[in-house]
Parts: sequence; structure tokens; C-alpha cells
Amino acid sequence: MLVLAVSINLGCTGLESVHDSADDNRADGLPHELKAEEVHTYLGNEIVITDLRGDSRTYQPGATYMVRGHYKLRSHREAVLTQWCSNGWVQEVGSKEPDPQHGGSLRVKRGEGDFSFRFKVKEVGDLHLSFYPADGGESFASLYYAPTSP
Repeated sequence: MLVLAVSINLGCTGLESVHDSADDNRADGLPHELKAEEVHTYLGNEIVITDLRGDSRTYQPGATYMVRGHYKLRSHREAVLTQWCSNGWVQEVGSKEPDPQHGGSLRVKRGEGDFSFRFKVKEVGDLHLSFYPADGGESFASLYYAPTSP
């Protein structure tokens, strides 16, 4: 398990393959386990990435990735947890109308829960998970976990 905590304006961290599945025929089709480096907490909000996988060993255009994990929301009653790609373009797998930077979102309530986002990289950018107020507005915590280039 890889523990990451949410931080505001955190710089990008490395994304590299740490383990290749012995079974290339995994049901999710993502045989490469990836890792991200340590980050910090903000206002008691936390994200724990329990699985970060891709169909490529490196972060690159055309590849599909899945980030799974657990969140703790403490600073707001409700929020939206979103997978973004600043300065790049990702598409949520299964989405028919992609937002150029959006890789999925989940409305969450204060407390704890699990999340999973599966997305395809169209153009490499800054991958990050961000909490936004449920009623709209600017993000109040963001976790950048991948570089802008492979």
C-alpha cells in the first residue's frame, strides 16, 4: 500500500514502474504497477493510493492508467474528488464527452471512502487528484503525482 496525503500546490513527483504482473492477462488489462513519491497533508484531508497501474511501464500518451485508493475528507461537509491533468489531456475510460483535462470525478461526504479512476492519457500533463467544494469553487487541496514528461 502506498500512502499519499493531500497537499496544496505540491510539485510533481516521479511515476515509475515498480512491479510487472506475472499475469499479463489481468482482468483490468493493466499489468504494470506504478508508484508515486511521498507528499504532505492539508487540513486533515488525506488520500491513500492503494493501487496505481498502467498498461505502460512509463507515463506516456496513449497509455491507460487506473488509480485506486481511500480518502479522508475532514475540512468540508461535502466535496468532489476529481482526477485532473493540468497542461495535458486525459479521458475517463467509458466517457463519451471528455473534458480535455478531466479523468473522472466522485462526489464525497465528510468521512472516509474508496475511489477508483480509470483514464487514458491523450497528451502528457500534470496528473493530480483535487478536492473541490461540492457547491462549486476553487480546489482546496490537490495532490500532484506524476511528471509532465516521461
